[in-house]
Amino acid sequence: MINKIKRHIPNILCYLRIIVVPFFLLCLLNNFETLCFILFLFGSLTDFFDGYLARKWKVESKLGALLDPLADKIFSNSALWGIYFKTHNPYFFIIATILTCRDTLLVFGALIVLVKKIHIELKPIFLSKACTAMLFTIIANYLLFGDKQKFFDVPIIACIGLICLTALLYFTRLFKR
Repeated sequence: MINKIKRHIPNILCYLRIIVVPFFLLCLLNNFETLCFILFLFGSLTDFFDGYLARKWKVESKLGALLDPLADKIFSNSALWGIYFKTHNPYFFIIATILTCRDTLLVFGALIVLVKKIHIELKPIFLSKACTAMLFTIIANYLLFGDKQKFFDVPIIACIGLICLTALLYFTRLFKR
């Protein structure tokens, strides 16, 4: 019984990450800073634990391999665009635009791979995980400290570089096939 439940937990965490998005945005746009940060932290932790538990419990699935990156894209893009629409901070506009373009192209690439039944490894590259960690750190720092940070430029520029580099690496991997 417990093993049957265990195999669903990673995917449930992905669904929860998607479900938290509208509540996060509602809190963000209505200045409920503490609750907004808690929801963002919850979504970020589900991103870590879904993959960790799936690997640890050996319950990785095709659904999870598709659902996890989709939930990540919905969660991170929504957070960035929400912050931009609240603040009109040009850094968040730039990073959200670049991330959305990359993620949209990745989703279309994945759809092509699925439709044409091309076998390709769907595992994320390490650099992509580092990019997500940096992105989540930037968002969390903004949620905690607002625009009061003086060191904000360097991590955002580095994150933009990582987004572009991961896009290049993913597309290189896709077109090799």
